[in-house]
Amino acid sequence: MEGTLFKWTNYYNGWQPRYFLLNETGILSYYKSRELFHEGCKGSCLVPACELKVHPNDPLRFDLIIPGEQFFCLKAKSQPERQRWLVALGKFSHLNAIDHEFKIKVQELRLYETVLTQRIHAIKSIANDTSIPDIKKLDESL
Repeated sequence: MEGTLFKWTNYYNGWQPRYFLLNETGILSYYKSRELFHEGCKGSCLVPACELKVHPNDPLRFDLIIPGEQFFCLKAKSQPERQRWLVALGKFSHLNAIDHEFKIKVQELRLYETVLTQRIHAIKSIANDTSIPDIKKLDESL
């Protein structure tokens, strides 16, 4: 599915029209406009990794939320248009259960990355403190 939706950019620029393309693998990409498609996408998200929320007070708005990372606040031109997008995006929601395990693994990997980064900094610090690194201190930092 493809078409123009309004994307919330910021308080200065507000809602801006953007050209969106949802491919068969569930990746939603957006471009500044259809005419500027050749310049490449401005952003994208994997729909199964998102929570899809319908706005309670705005009949044209829906949000795609990647927990802890980013979100897209979107508006359609009409309610039928919004419904078409919700149906198209909803086709990928069955992958959400599978993706939940993936999200947990990604969180674990980020934790391991943080721990490894801290240990690398500790090792570098020990190595920089002396001209000949103390093997005992290096072993303790691991």
